[in-house]
Amino acid sequence: MVYFATAGFFLLGQIMKRPLFHSHAIQKYTFIASLAAISYELVQILLPYRAFNLMDLGLNLAGVLTGVLIIVLECNAHKIISSSLRI
Repeated sequence: MVYFATAGFFLLGQIMKRPLFHSHAIQKYTFIASLAAISYELVQILLPYRAFNLMDLGLNLAGVLTGVLIIVLECNAHKIISSSLRI
């Protein structure tokens, strides 16, 4: 859920004209969010009071992909709306 929620921050930056990345934004976001999702699960292997769970890793990555899907859909919808408003 956290990785899905971070997509909201990405979109907020895009809407406010303060993007996180200026080129290849979706690819960079996907890479960083996926790396974080994988890293956080792998760190749990080293902690004696935590346990690595493959299902958690899969759900983390599903959250990243869902967020990316929403970003792509929103960016495409925004382009369609802004292009139709041009005179």
